[in-house]
Amino acid sequence: MYSLWNKKNISMRIGLTAQIKQHAGDVLLECQDSFDYNLENLSFAVSDGVSQAYRPELWSRILTKAFVDSPKAFFVKNEAGQNVINSQLGLSDKWSSDEQAAYNSASPQEQFILDMKKNAINIGAATFIGVKLNREGIEYHTIGDSVLFFFDYETKELTAYSSMMPESGEMVFNNSPEYIDSNECNHGNVISGVIPYRKGILLMATDALSDWIVERKSSANAFETILQDLISIPTHEDYDKFVDSARNDENPTKLKDDDTTFIALEFIDVDNGELEFEQKFAEKFDKLYTNNLINELNNAKNESEAQRSALSKSDLERKNIERQLGRTNKDLESAKNEIASLQNNAQGLNAKINKLQGDLNTALSTKSSLQNSVNTLTRENQNLRNENQSLKGENNSLKTENQRLKTENQLLTSENQQLKKASNATTDEDTVVNLRNQLNTAHASYRQAMDELELFKTAILELKGRSFLSPFDFESLFPFMGGSDTSTGVQVTTIKIGTPTKDGGFKI
Repeated sequence: MYSLWNKKNISMRIGLTAQIKQHAGDVLLECQDSFDYNLENLSFAVSDGVSQAYRPELWSRILTKAFVDSPKAFFVKNEAGQNVINSQLGLSDKWSSDEQAAYNSASPQEQFILDMKKNAINIGAATFIGVKLNREGIEYHTIGDSVLFFFDYETKELTAYSSMMPESGEMVFNNSPEYIDSNECNHGNVISGVIPYRKGILLMATDALSDWIVERKSSANAFETILQDLISIPTHEDYDKFVDSARNDENPTKLKDDDTTFIALEFIDVDNGELEFEQKFAEKFDKLYTNNLINELNNAKNESEAQRSALSKSDLERKNIERQLGRTNKDLESAKNEIASLQNNAQGLNAKINKLQGDLNTALSTKSSLQNSVNTLTRENQNLRNENQSLKGENNSLKTENQRLKTENQLLTSENQQLKKASNATTDEDTVVNLRNQLNTAHASYRQAMDELELFKTAILELKGRSFLSPFDFESLFPFMGGSDTSTGVQVTTIKIGTPTKDGGFKI
């Protein structure tokens, strides 16, 4: 219960929800959004660091913390009547101190990157929404594209408050918002006002969520459903899932991938005694960040334990491998010795193989020579067969001639007998002489033929005992077949068989 109202007729019951989600891929510490609240002061603040600035997340957190701690002293009026940050709070010095501390704790690589950014622009910048619950109503201050919404349960109207909201109400969200820089200067006007208390939902949202709501252009019932869904998210983990789902490319109403933060105050009852807050879910950023670090440390511890266990197992496996390696080295030495012995044996075998190859080549050469001799003998044998056949033919011719001569001799003998008879009957001396001469000539021819026949028979008998016959032998055996017109030379014809094969033959 909070009894901060001096006016007795002002009492209400309020539900409080606050959520924050960093850009995809970042850790919570890198989130440039921030939110804070102080229920004792009834103050609430949301801020979004401008990405183009230097260390905007530090300036964003300084703004929200300073406002909820000193909501009445945070803004003062300048000479132009505009709300500006109270320099007495020392926020600029606070930013410089926090920036230097963060720089000193960074790694050399991170400092190198920070130096480059700092050389480009050495200033923090952030949008801002601050809300203070007063007796008169809901006092607000806003600058930039972080938007303050109020949905009225009775009228079903959704109202937006922003320094960048034009008269047309068609707000444009881009990378050039209005902001407050770390030199405590306003870039744009801080819009301030008071919203009367009534049942409804007050939503303070940074630009990604604000854009997502504005783009709906939905009915009153749809807006109420959206806001009710947001304030009903029970845990930080559920909000992570909600934002991830809304950022999905397949979602027809895709949420921009940016830091996404809101504080929602639901005014449930404004006439029910003293002020009462119902915190549906509202863990402060510092606690969320601490829990996040604890989770990360626990995860790191678990990973370390797992790595230590894996290292121990790996060390045991290494020792086993070393032992196996020792045995393997011994086996390797034995194998080397065996290989050396095998190499020596191989050299002996190679020498034997070379000798056998030489013997094989010699045998192949001998085989080839013998094959050539066989081929020559085969051809000569065939020639002898042909000559033998020819001699047989001539022998038959001689037999026929002999038979003819016998017949002729018989005829001559018959004629001689007739002539003898005739000689007794004739007295013609010349005729007798002539016939005798013819008879002597015929008888001489017969004797010559008989002599040649006898020589031929003798030659045939001698030829049967020979396996080879040269032209000279032929002439000596058959002198009667020679003569001045007969040549004793032999005509030689060369026949190319083909290419020798490995087996001693020839490929025709």
